[in-house]
Amino acid sequence: MKKIFLLIIVMFIGFSCRIRELTSTQVWRILDIDKNETDSSLYNTDSIFFIKSNDSLKFRLTTYSDWGNLTDSVIIGIYLDTDRDSSTGLNSSLISSGWYSVRDIGADYLIIMKKNDFSLYRWDKNDTVFSFVDTLSYEIESNRAVNISLFSNTLTIPDSLHMIIIMVTHLGTVNEFKDYSPDNINTHYCLYKDSGYISSSSAISKIFDYYKGDLLKKYRGDK
Repeated sequence: MKKIFLLIIVMFIGFSCRIRELTSTQVWRILDIDKNETDSSLYNTDSIFFIKSNDSLKFRLTTYSDWGNLTDSVIIGIYLDTDRDSSTGLNSSLISSGWYSVRDIGADYLIIMKKNDFSLYRWDKNDTVFSFVDTLSYEIESNRAVNISLFSNTLTIPDSLHMIIIMVTHLGTVNEFKDYSPDNINTHYCLYKDSGYISSSSAISKIFDYYKGDLLKKYRGDK
């Protein structure tokens, strides 16, 4: 057992910020566990999972508070940088125009998850807006989990992409709470054909928590 644990440590140090190998397209793979930044009365991202194949890209998000069904006050945005080029799409240079910060990526596509709207949008550089592409397949699996799927007939699934997630809870007419994933400024997720990463080495300190208890078994369905 000690030899196996040491092997795991060496593997993660050697591969820097690798989060989880994707060896099958049929199981959810964990990408990140987001800390609970606020009290349980606000919606706040808990865990992020993904399944990536040549013809589909699926995400599963869980939250720290129950929602039952998405309410009008909650919006989840998954920003996809499909060409891995921060100079294209929505980027930091356009934040002054009223957009949320997308940090160091250039978002070519946006997945919106909210009540009565589970859709994919494409960045229109001429009008500097996201234009509707298609309605997406989704499933609210439990009081704290929602799954959403992209297929190749809607978007060509790239071998690799960069992304961030923003969960927004509106707290009245003016105030809102924004929960970014990943948490750290100037970081983003990297999805490749066979693996998922966080672009900051600070993720290393979190990785060992994934191997404590039965967390992976719970979400993979292992016995």
